[in-house]
Amino acid sequence: GIADIVKRLGDTIDVGLRKNNLDAVRDGQQQARMLAERAVMLQTPAWTDFLAERRAAFDARLDTAHKALDRNTVAALQPYAEALGADQPELLAAWRNAETALTALPGDGAPVSDAGGPALVFVPASYGNRLLDHPFALGRAEVTKSQYAAFARATGRPEARCREPLRPLSRLKSLSWRDPDFSQGDDEPAVCVSWLDAHAYARWLSKETGASYRLPTEAEWLHAAQGIGRGDACKLGNVADASMGSRLIAFSDRYKCSDGFPHTAPVGRYSPSLLGLYDLAGNVGEWTLDCGVGAPVTRLMQADACPERIFRGTSWRDGPDDDALTRRGAGNPDVGYTTIGFRVLREVTADSFPAAATASTR
Repeated sequence: GIADIVKRLGDTIDVGLRKNNLDAVRDGQQQARMLAERAVMLQTPAWTDFLAERRAAFDARLDTAHKALDRNTVAALQPYAEALGADQPELLAAWRNAETALTALPGDGAPVSDAGGPALVFVPASYGNRLLDHPFALGRAEVTKSQYAAFARATGRPEARCREPLRPLSRLKSLSWRDPDFSQGDDEPAVCVSWLDAHAYARWLSKETGASYRLPTEAEWLHAAQGIGRGDACKLGNVADASMGSRLIAFSDRYKCSDGFPHTAPVGRYSPSLLGLYDLAGNVGEWTLDCGVGAPVTRLMQADACPERIFRGTSWRDGPDDDALTRRGAGNPDVGYTTIGFRVLREVTADSFPAAATASTR
């Protein structure tokens, strides 16, 4: 009968571990040991099984956090390791090994980079109100015109067709990333870059640096975009505002403030997010890896299994009716748009993560 009680206490401990209830874990462990001592069970298979089951439950939680390089969750497991480790020191040793292995990881929001790569920001797996199963590093800013030009020169990639949203006559113009029909500096985000162009750029950057680069998924983009900030929209990003002059967009769709740029602006000019990422609000929307569903008729007419790709975030054409965290759209993967650019994601594993930031050449 006591063995059954100890087993039920073990179930309570496991539930407490899953639900982050430290008191339940501590109390359950203490009560189980007290009963086992009084019943002279400490040398029996029942107690050995009890310890093995608690170790398995803890190891599963620790292993998940360790594989995700989730330093925050590993750190939060310390008091649980100490509570359970009183009866099995090897459990506490396993936690210490995992904690030590993650000490070399960059800090949350730390500026990092690869040799020959862009300036990046480290994004932890556990951040804000979101939890992913992996951390990553994200471009501190959107890929600039000069950075894209270096790729185009190196690969000879042809220019994509380009359009300006809500301006049907833009189809009649020869718009391109070199000339989007408005003046751009080299430090402004590349526009008129198709999803296929952005994907090719990330693959080229991977070969140049030896690291794994790609576009972020929607989930990753939203994870990193937390903490954009609130307040004066013209201080947070380059948006549709009074500086647009007589451009064909209703004045009622603009902010009354002025950010100083009618079209794109130099990257990194406005306030960064809490993680240190620039231009998540305004400047340009950003391509993601995700596939848009596409209209049924469109899918029947195209051989491509993904006729549309998703972009996230607001651009220089978006005003008060659009929010950077909820703005979502889709576009043809082989067409560029004057309001869409991209930033790159650098994959992070236990064996490969970028070093502290150095001068970038990309």
